[in-house]
Amino acid sequence: MPPKFYLILKYSSAIFAVAIELLLRIALWQWVGSAAPYSVVFVVVLLVASYAGTGPGIVAAIAGGASVVYFLEPPRFSFMLTNRNEYLGLVLYAATSGMIIAICRAWRLEKKKSRENLERAAQSTREAEAAREREASILNSLGEAFSILDFGFRFTYVNEPAIQNLQRPLDELIGHSLWDLFPDLKQQNIYEMLLQTMNERVPTHFEMQYPPFDRWFEFDVYPSPEGIAISTRDITERKRLEGAVRESEQRFRLMADAAPVLIWTARPDKLCFYFNQPWLNFTGRTFEQEVGNGWMEGIHSDDAHRVLETFVQCFDAREQFFIEYRFRHHDGDYRWMLNKATPRVTSAGEFAGYIGTCIDIHDRKKFEEELRESEAQLRLALDASRMGNWSRDVRSGKIVWSPELEAIFGLEPGTFSGTDEAYYGFILPEYRDYAAAVVRKAVNSGTDYEMEFRFTRADGQIRWMLGRGRAFYDADGEPVRLVGVGIDITERKRHEERFLHSQKLESLGILAGGIAHDFNNLLTGIMGGASLVLEDLEPQTVPWNVQKNVLDAAEKAAKLTHQMLAYSGKGRFFVERIDLVQYVREITPLLDASIPKKVSLVQTPSTYECCIEGDPAQIQQVIMNLVINAAEAIGAENAGQVVISIRVQDADEAYIQALPAANIAPGKYVVLEIHDTGAGMDALTRARIFDPFFTTKFTGRGLGLAAVQGIVSGHKGAIQVYSEPGAGTTFKVLFPVAAAAEELADEPADWGHAPRGAATVLVIDDEEVVRQAARSALERFGYQVIVAADGEEGVRLFRERSSEISLILLDMTMPVLSGEEALPRLLQIQPGARVVVSSGYSEVEAERRFADARLSGFIQKPYSALQLARCVDKALSEPTTELSFRDRATIG
Repeated sequence: MPPKFYLILKYSSAIFAVAIELLLRIALWQWVGSAAPYSVVFVVVLLVASYAGTGPGIVAAIAGGASVVYFLEPPRFSFMLTNRNEYLGLVLYAATSGMIIAICRAWRLEKKKSRENLERAAQSTREAEAAREREASILNSLGEAFSILDFGFRFTYVNEPAIQNLQRPLDELIGHSLWDLFPDLKQQNIYEMLLQTMNERVPTHFEMQYPPFDRWFEFDVYPSPEGIAISTRDITERKRLEGAVRESEQRFRLMADAAPVLIWTARPDKLCFYFNQPWLNFTGRTFEQEVGNGWMEGIHSDDAHRVLETFVQCFDAREQFFIEYRFRHHDGDYRWMLNKATPRVTSAGEFAGYIGTCIDIHDRKKFEEELRESEAQLRLALDASRMGNWSRDVRSGKIVWSPELEAIFGLEPGTFSGTDEAYYGFILPEYRDYAAAVVRKAVNSGTDYEMEFRFTRADGQIRWMLGRGRAFYDADGEPVRLVGVGIDITERKRHEERFLHSQKLESLGILAGGIAHDFNNLLTGIMGGASLVLEDLEPQTVPWNVQKNVLDAAEKAAKLTHQMLAYSGKGRFFVERIDLVQYVREITPLLDASIPKKVSLVQTPSTYECCIEGDPAQIQQVIMNLVINAAEAIGAENAGQVVISIRVQDADEAYIQALPAANIAPGKYVVLEIHDTGAGMDALTRARIFDPFFTTKFTGRGLGLAAVQGIVSGHKGAIQVYSEPGAGTTFKVLFPVAAAAEELADEPADWGHAPRGAATVLVIDDEEVVRQAARSALERFGYQVIVAADGEEGVRLFRERSSEISLILLDMTMPVLSGEEALPRLLQIQPGARVVVSSGYSEVEAERRFADARLSGFIQKPYSALQLARCVDKALSEPTTELSFRDRATIG
């Protein structure tokens, strides 16, 4: 019930009691009258204040006084007082009611306090009894014997385990002296222990064996208010186990010290606490030096971190571990040890640490290291030579390949099936019969064999192999086993092919260059003379037309010599930056006009900047040659496509090695690919495709693809052909990516009319026709000319007449004394001499030969009289500088 209800009930009872009192007084009015009107109210106030409380008592007193004044005192039914006695009576009533209420309040408080004291006493009694019961329950449930002795050593309390230990009933223990019950105990030191705790009031701990009971006990004695309290534990089983453990440890130590291995043990905290005698003998250190982590001082510094990391990780994971490391012997040398460690657990399954053994494996490691070194050397030799070994059991036909041989054939180790079918399946069909015949002949003749054949790797690559083998025979002379080696000689074959190809190209290049050089000298005489005659003839006359045809024919012949020089790599290049994609778009109309109508030309889009540095005319010749060649491969009557694609590609060393006869450096290259849908080529045709004058169409085609190869090589690029019969042909051309986007210098502009000079020019050339053409041309334009037939004569003439000679026209290639040899001597005579080099070879070749020389210009043969005059005029008009040839702009 809520407290608010009790409060209402208390105050309601006060009003109710006053109402009852008033009704009784009114009912008894005729007998009582108005005499002592407040007397009954006092009783009501007393009762209410006593049982309902001070508040209800005050309410009862006020309500009672008010009802007496209103109902009983005249005038009735009015709160007015008529005389002094009525006022005095009301005051006395109020004072008396207040005193009654105060007395009742004091009585109630005292009664409440007394009741609370009684309740606290009862509660304390109950708690004390519960504590004693709890204490007895705890002491009995501890499993340990507990007893209390007073200062006279008499038992005042004994729990159940103590009764069992003392082997006496409770009534024989309580109140009796320990020494009376067990007099033999006084003869032992237990008496001094108990007396010390009782007198000095300090705890005591001790163990003792009691022979009459044949038991071991452990005592903890504490001072208590009554005397002493004794906690006793039966440790007989523990003592037995400790003895067994000591005996076991003694046996373990004896066995460990006698063992031929090093033994250690560690606690769960990773600290070692035992090392056997062989360990100490090995290290030459004391147990105190090794205990804990001291043993790690003997580990080699290169192994210490690895050992510690393994030790900690396996300890934390509670895993067995094996680890090898170098450990210092007492003689100072480090020896290899194999440390094996196993986790220990208690009978309860708890981790107790590790026990480990160390075995000296130094000799084994040394042998293994020597064996590994030997194997490594063998494998290195096999790898370096691309060699693998094999064996074949003749009776079973089983073939076993070494891992190196499997790797050569592109197989994973152990995946070769070991059959003849699998082996011959790798060999190209055209070599299988040959390979089988060589092996049969070697087996029948008993001689070693050697053969070369081509095979296909598992990844599809076709490579060359050199096979060598020998047969072994039994006592009856029957072959039982074949053994041999296989050597990948692909690289050797490629180098041989490249060397032969390079020799062929070099020989042909020398031939073409020599022919072109000599032919240029002849053309110089023809073009020089023809151009002079042409100057004296009336234009558009019959003689003028005949002479013009001679000059045009000479210029066409000069273009042929340019092709020959391009093939030899000594052609003249007018180098500029070329965006190959844009350049192909620009010449596409010319390409379309050069191929049959049924052949469509397709250029695949490229999103890359494909810029190279080259001679536009030479690059056009390459593209035109390859496109026309591709269209002819399709045929004029057949429909097909010629696809031109351009992209940028990284060429690493491995990629370049795979290109036959490629002499380029690793780096980025612009790749021009021209593919046709024609009939394709067989291997024999592909091998000769770049030979000069070779064609599959009809005779008289000139240098053709040989010139293309020379141009590409001169641009420091490479060309490769991919073709199979029926699968079309793809020519792949690689040009180095342009290093920078800067514009190269344009060709010199036309200089206007022919110059007129009055200087003296020394012409040094071994060809008579060239000397005469140069003399005639220069004299025609007003120059004085001195000629020399070789370099030695030219040096002599310049030494004699250097004061009158203004310029030297020096041929690059001459007998007796070449231009390269003559130039230093000429400059030694006159360091500021103007020298223009003339050659049938290109400016690039001249720059290579005269890279550090100071020259005034270069003119390539053949040249016309006007070209020579302009070149000389340009050289004479420029101031003399100390710039070398590589630093000057090209003249001519």
